[in-house]
Amino acid sequence: MLTKASILTAAKIGAAGVSAIWLFVAARELDVAAFGDLVLLLAMGAIAVQAADLGLTATVSADVARRPTAARQIAGAAARRRARSGVAAAAVVALAYLTAASRPSVLVALVFGASVAATSVHGVLATAWRAFGPIGVEVGTEVGSRALVLGVGVAVLAAGGGLLGAVAVYAAADVATLLLFAWRTSALPDDGSPPAPPDGSRSGLWWLAVAVPLANVYWRLDVWLLGVLGSASDLAHYGAAYKLLDASLLPALALASLVAPRVAATAPDLVVPLIRRAALLAVVSVLPIVVVGLVAPDRVLGALYGTSYRSGGELLTVLAMAAVPSAAVLVLTATVMVVDRRRYARAVFIALGLNVGVNLVAIPQWGARGAAWTTLASQLVLITLLWRSIASSPDRSRWGTVR
Repeated sequence: MLTKASILTAAKIGAAGVSAIWLFVAARELDVAAFGDLVLLLAMGAIAVQAADLGLTATVSADVARRPTAARQIAGAAARRRARSGVAAAAVVALAYLTAASRPSVLVALVFGASVAATSVHGVLATAWRAFGPIGVEVGTEVGSRALVLGVGVAVLAAGGGLLGAVAVYAAADVATLLLFAWRTSALPDDGSPPAPPDGSRSGLWWLAVAVPLANVYWRLDVWLLGVLGSASDLAHYGAAYKLLDASLLPALALASLVAPRVAATAPDLVVPLIRRAALLAVVSVLPIVVVGLVAPDRVLGALYGTSYRSGGELLTVLAMAAVPSAAVLVLTATVMVVDRRRYARAVFIALGLNVGVNLVAIPQWGARGAAWTTLASQLVLITLLWRSIASSPDRSRWGTVR
């Protein structure tokens, strides 16, 4: 697992580096309002793509790990479901953008919707490949698609393409990635056996289908609330700092993506030691952003995004501290989604309720600073709830099944 995690992490870091350069260019080429709208679209897209998952990523990962000879059948069925939910996700993103953007555009919403729909499908195909074993296609598309966005995007912005040009580049890269994964999925094995029954009880799957979308709303809702309740400047500065937090969590995210299939295939008495090691590695991986956030947050933001973003130093400091519990949360989430989905749903409900309730007060009062401190507090609550779900599980002998 560590070898695959290292390769995937390297690819994600490389892709994040390319994406970061692209965002730095966009921050300098677009005005503050347009850059804030771009940040809003990316955040809403991330929410919608994961919400469209409806628990499929976790079930596909576990199912392929248990039935590798039926990988193509499992991936194809999941992709068809994700295609339907992806269209709905695109519509939700359009509505969220049009209600919160500084300068809403229907054409921008439609073009970005194509990116959301394509990402919804190729994401689940990548999960199937990762659980099956080879990660070469995923590694290649991680870096290649970002390089395409950067190369074409810089030219588009330089030619005056604006926000519409920027989102069109995202859409082109995501559609190209989908076509590549669709072609490569035909190489997965299919033993022709009848579809297996769902892994676990219907109630367990229902909890997962409800909790996964809400969890992803939890991770990004603060950006939308800032768009609605805060100023364009708040949104842009918070989004700039949050993008660095996102980048710092990529190694932990790569590690977490490999935890679910490993937990599903691990003996129950070995799961807790596995989780502890993975969570510790995830926390160690975010220490660089913690150092940056404590030592020179304003200088880093100014150097990357431009001098007008130096005032967001406090936001980066707080979000850097939030990276520590966030990294562990990613690993614990991947585990609890497999071993006890009811408890996972309960933890998400509580954390989301806290996050929304506090942000509704904090953002009007303190703007982006209120949102940043709320993120830190919410992550501390969520990591506590998830760890208690693992430590207090009443019947560890049933781990690896859906409850």
